[in-house]
Amino acid sequence: MKENSNKNMDDLDKLKTKFEKNPDNLDLNKRLADKYLELNRPQDALVHIKKCIELDPNYAQGYNQLGVCYLTQNKVEEAEKNFIDALKLDFNLIDAHFNLASLYQKVGKYKKALSYFKEVVVKNPQDYVAYHRMAECSLAASMNSEALEFLKEAIRLKPDFLEAATDLATLYIKQGQLSDAENTLNNILKYYPKVAALHFSLALLLQEQERYLEAIKHFREVVIIDENNAEAFNYLGECCVAADMKEQAEPFFAKAIKLQPDYYQAVFNLGNLYWEQERKDEAIMTLEQCLTVLDEIAERKEKWGEKIDEEIYTPVYNLLGKIYMQESKKDKAKEMWEKSLELNPEQPEIKKALEEIPKPLHKKVSLTLD
Repeated sequence: MKENSNKNMDDLDKLKTKFEKNPDNLDLNKRLADKYLELNRPQDALVHIKKCIELDPNYAQGYNQLGVCYLTQNKVEEAEKNFIDALKLDFNLIDAHFNLASLYQKVGKYKKALSYFKEVVVKNPQDYVAYHRMAECSLAASMNSEALEFLKEAIRLKPDFLEAATDLATLYIKQGQLSDAENTLNNILKYYPKVAALHFSLALLLQEQERYLEAIKHFREVVIIDENNAEAFNYLGECCVAADMKEQAEPFFAKAIKLQPDYYQAVFNLGNLYWEQERKDEAIMTLEQCLTVLDEIAERKEKWGEKIDEEIYTPVYNLLGKIYMQESKKDKAKEMWEKSLELNPEQPEIKKALEEIPKPLHKKVSLTLD
């Protein structure tokens, strides 16, 4: 990398030396403009690009390069004008089509962007990047069927195209085509076996289909690659519970909580596991901890001007109420269930449980004065 950098600077110095002797040479100005753009120095490139256009007003690539420089300065209107001028001079200039399409994509004019990206792939059918960009524009414009075809073509041209494969799998999942999503993720994993996000997505997909043992395999890969991934540890625990491997679930939930103490879902899952294992004291302590975590999250959000979705308290209140009832702590059970119904009144099973709690007998009042 350093050798390339040194070579680029040597080449630049040689060009500058030649240019000083002949500043009106069109070829030298073109080469200097190209070199400065290659070195990501658009401001230096501008001087030479403008000189090229002065020497040759029909130099289409010069207008295209002007557009690139203006875009780096966020001068969108000037960039657009120069890309269009370039195409007026040479409609076959693929770079100008691509750059103008990218500009329209950036400003949210997706259908206009698509028309120029299509010119790119007509002129260069092997341009997998353009197909991916067309898919991105189609998705943004809610043209999912078109996006699907563009993504397939991008991957056909470049089977190890990670971003396109990820987008394709996501689109398949949105459309309920789970087997296609699974195949896409498995195929791209052949090229990127150490990308945690791919294993994570595939594991979630398998968990959704209740294929828990297969999901466990990929969640394990995630935590091998990223040992600090609290979510993956939590999902490992969930899959173990669902696969009736409850003893193995506990350390996974505990690890998730250790990595992220405010991960309320993992805390709740651990409390629920203790209850299922009839470890009621530990269940109560853990679920009460879950309520504390939720309160702390709510307090933080309030400071940021946000609100917590209070319904996430509901399953915690419900389970605590059930355990308190089993422990004959009827007042505490009543308190939990009443709080739950305040948040979500549409819970007939909780209403029924609450109604079945015996009412305390009223103490008889004597009207006799001592």
